[in-house]
Amino acid sequence: TDPAGSAVGPLLSLDEAIRLANGTLSVDQLSAAARAQVKGNPGANSHDIIQLPQGAVMTVPENVRISALVGNDGDTIEGNGALLISGKDETGTLLTISSSDFTLRNFHARGFLTTVTVDFGGRNLKNITLDRLRLTGAPFLSALLTIGASTSNGSLHGISVVDSVFDAGR
Repeated sequence: TDPAGSAVGPLLSLDEAIRLANGTLSVDQLSAAARAQVKGNPGANSHDIIQLPQGAVMTVPENVRISALVGNDGDTIEGNGALLISGKDETGTLLTISSSDFTLRNFHARGFLTTVTVDFGGRNLKNITLDRLRLTGAPFLSALLTIGASTSNGSLHGISVVDSVFDAGR
């Protein structure tokens, strides 16, 4: 399973699923095999559920950036115990969230410079839930969870972190 993927591959990638949820990729642009994995009408105005394969282990190549979830309130990423590993320690941010009423559940990640970022992006976000995460940082300096950014205006009203482990990896 490839977390980055391409719109012509047989498997729907995490990046493609996020772009479908954002409304920046249309189902018609996917391969027939990837289209078959999509249920309903994903997009910025729907409550999408992105499900990773049960227990999958996926490596994110160092030159790949997973798209941010932006403005598609009510979405969920159900990790199903999947593990995403950085292709090279201390590279990039795995997942950026800029949506309200968002849930990230049962998800594992290891080796990223920044694993999960909640970025206001000029919005007033609310009700973000991080449930059953295991985030392990790179061997050196890493940020497992960041809230806001120096360039972000906006606010966050309500974040819940439930049954999660944050391990600096040192």
